[in-house]
Amino acid sequence: MASIVIALGGNAILEKGIKPTYANQLKRIMESAKSIAVGIKRMDYSSIVLTHGNGPQVGEEFLRNEYSRKAVPPLPLHMLTAETQATVGAMLQRCLMHEFSRMHVNMKVYVVITHVLVYKKDPAFRHATKPIGPFYNKKELKSEMAFGRFDYVNEHGGYRRAVASPKPISILEIDAIKKLASSDAVVIAGGGGGIPVLKSRSGYVGADAVIDKDYTSQVIANALDADFLSILTEPRYVYADFPKNMSPIKTVNLSFSMPDIKIMEEGTIKPKVEACVRFIRKGGKKACIGNIKELRSSMDGVFGTVFER
Repeated sequence: MASIVIALGGNAILEKGIKPTYANQLKRIMESAKSIAVGIKRMDYSSIVLTHGNGPQVGEEFLRNEYSRKAVPPLPLHMLTAETQATVGAMLQRCLMHEFSRMHVNMKVYVVITHVLVYKKDPAFRHATKPIGPFYNKKELKSEMAFGRFDYVNEHGGYRRAVASPKPISILEIDAIKKLASSDAVVIAGGGGGIPVLKSRSGYVGADAVIDKDYTSQVIANALDADFLSILTEPRYVYADFPKNMSPIKTVNLSFSMPDIKIMEEGTIKPKVEACVRFIRKGGKKACIGNIKELRSSMDGVFGTVFER
């Protein structure tokens, strides 16, 4: 039987423009869990690993730390990733367990708090590109910049705070993930791209950065020798000439063609495409980028951009 890694985009946890309250996030996660559970029930896989983003969540935690620092000592960014791994993971776990129970599917769900090794000389530490937190308009941005010195990126007409996003090298908990994933269970791991750590003489130390969950999903998928990597987001396809002509790219055969990654947006669609390409080139059979509500259809090649050799 085949194995699959499913990467959930931020919109699977919170829709753009919706306040990031617990109730709103739980409602959205429940909707996503229904789609995922139905897809999993219809698929015959020996192991299933689920990863998820945390851009809005870690950004909100970052703001809480900034605004409350006079009353409560702030936490470093890598620990905020640990917090959001646990909170989002717990919500996903409960919602999936609820759906499996309702569908009479005998499958367990585990959450693995995941540390990811990064390279201390990664150039990303000198150039912040990963957007986190809420969107700001120009007026809000001016007010926000007065609060502190940060980097910002223009994303879909709004501005978001940007942080360093080094590439993942390896997964510290990969053996545990592999063992749990082979026991008739869904394993939630690599949340928010994982907790970034650097190797030191005494062990590992946290790095103040946020790893893109798509790259981490690819590293996990290849480490597990997974057959499929499915990256679920809001658009149904990767589009050529975005946002002008919106021509859908339905298939990418790496033996004959290659999408122009250079022109793609940093921190959004670019890491998804790069993750799929790397997965295939490192031995994976098939990868796809598609809509969160169409997991089975994207894996069957009905919808979504499919990458193959």
